[in-house]
Amino acid sequence: MESIEKILSLVYSGQPSNIHLGFKLAASQNIDLQPYFEWIRILWDLEDEVCEAHEICEMFEMKAFFGPASPIPKLPSEIGLLTKLEELELCSCSIENLCPELEKLTSLKILDLCENKLTEVSPEILALKQLESLVLFRNNIHHLTKEVGSLTNLVRLDVSENHLTSIPDVFEHMHKLEHAQFEKNKIEEVPLSLAKLPNLHFLNLEDNNIKRISDEFAKTLFAEGNSIIEISMYNNPIEYIPEILLANSLVLTGTS
Repeated sequence: MESIEKILSLVYSGQPSNIHLGFKLAASQNIDLQPYFEWIRILWDLEDEVCEAHEICEMFEMKAFFGPASPIPKLPSEIGLLTKLEELELCSCSIENLCPELEKLTSLKILDLCENKLTEVSPEILALKQLESLVLFRNNIHHLTKEVGSLTNLVRLDVSENHLTSIPDVFEHMHKLEHAQFEKNKIEEVPLSLAKLPNLHFLNLEDNNIKRISDEFAKTLFAEGNSIIEISMYNNPIEYIPEILLANSLVLTGTS
C-alpha cells in the first residue's frame, strides 16, 4: 500500500505516466485526492469541480495562466509546480504577499500582478531574473529597492498608480528596457540612469510631483545610441525644463 505522500509525489512530478499512476493507486486504495487539489480550485476559481488526471497533465504543460479576478486568500505554494509557465497574470486578486515558491518559475517572462495589495517588489519577484515584463500598477508600493536594477532582461516595467516618492538611480544596466511607466505616484526627481538606456522608447511620468528635469539628464538623453521617442510629463508642477527638451516635441509632452 502506497502512502498519500508517495501518491502525491507521483501526481506532482508533472510526468503524465506518473500522474496517471498516482490517480490509479489512489483509486485502488479508495483515497480521495480531491481535497489535495484545493489550491487548484483557488487559482482557477472552481466550485465543486472534480480534477481528473488528464486535466492535471494539461496543467503542468501550461505556458500561460490567467487567474480569476476575485480574491485569493493566499497564493498557494503549489504554484511553484507550474515550472513551464512563461506568462502569469493574477490581477485584482487582493494578494498581499507572495510565496517563496514563485522563485521556481524559472521560465516566466511575463508577470502581471496589477490591482492587488502588494507593498513592495518582493524578493520572490526580484529572483526572477529572466522576466521581460513586470506589471505592478495599482498596488500599495511605497518604495523601490535598488535591487530592481538587477532585472536586466526587462523590456517593460509598470509601477504606476502606487505611492512612490522616488525612483532609485539603478537603471544603467537595464539596456533592454523599452517601456517604463511611473505615472500617478508622488515622484519628485527623475534619475539620471533612465536617460542612459539605449532602447528606452517611452517614459511615462504623468501625475507626479516633478518640478524640474536636470540639464545633465537632457544632455545624457540625447547621447549617441539613445532612442527615446517620448517622455510624458502631463500634470506635474514643472518649473524648469532644459531648452533642448523644449525644442524637441517628439521627446517631451505635457509641459505646456
